Amino acid sequence: MQCFYHPGVEAVGVCKNCGKALCHDSLMELGQFLACKENEACQARVSTASEMIGMSRPFISLLKLRLIIAIVAFAALVVLVINFLLFAR
Repeated sequence: MQCFYHPGVEAVGVCKNCGKALCHDSLMELGQFLACKENEACQARVSTASEMIGMSRPFISLLKLRLIIAIVAFAALVVLVINFLLFAR
């Protein structure tokens, strides 16, 4: 795949906003995404998307933690019920 801005140069990535192929000289890294160095609109949109994803990560981690706690609590309850049924005689 060839760079959109530099024909003849091999692309190393794609702009997250417009999908154009980019070489090292024509890309800008914004968080975990790439944007066109030549296009400020692409940079603004990709930067906003990167920031929004960054803000959602702590929330996702909190949900995972709550899920793990719920699974462990349920497993402990199952063990208690089984022990009660087996040894309550």
